[in-house]
Amino acid sequence: MAASLVAFSLEDKKSLQQMNDISQSMKKSLGNSAKFGVAKTEILLNILNGEYQKAITELEDLKKGNGDFWGSKYIAKETLPLIYIITGDYIKAEAAISEHTKHLMVSEKQTSNLRGLVFLGKGNYSQAISEFTTYLGLKISI
Repeated sequence: MAASLVAFSLEDKKSLQQMNDISQSMKKSLGNSAKFGVAKTEILLNILNGEYQKAITELEDLKKGNGDFWGSKYIAKETLPLIYIITGDYIKAEAAISEHTKHLMVSEKQTSNLRGLVFLGKGNYSQAISEFTTYLGLKISI
């Protein structure tokens, strides 16, 4: 059983590497309009490989406007809090959520699910539940 789990894990790594190679090849041959899709794929591959710093660097680059797609800043601001939550950097997650909430089309309610994940990670369960119920539009008192 353990041997099959290791083989599966190695096969996954090979598949991820093949996807990364294809992504790099596409990035070189495609025009600007398609490069953002490739960048999103690379970010996802970095996350799946546990290479969070690479994903953060790519997202920070997109957030600065170094992407060719109009929504690249928005997507970067939306994704960064999740990576910071995954890595346990709750201070950066809170700052990224706050920055994302400043976007004209994003309300406090829309980011309450992210704040809930931060509180959950910090062990503040009652505040996490409060944020999740706000996100869901529920009226629950604890």
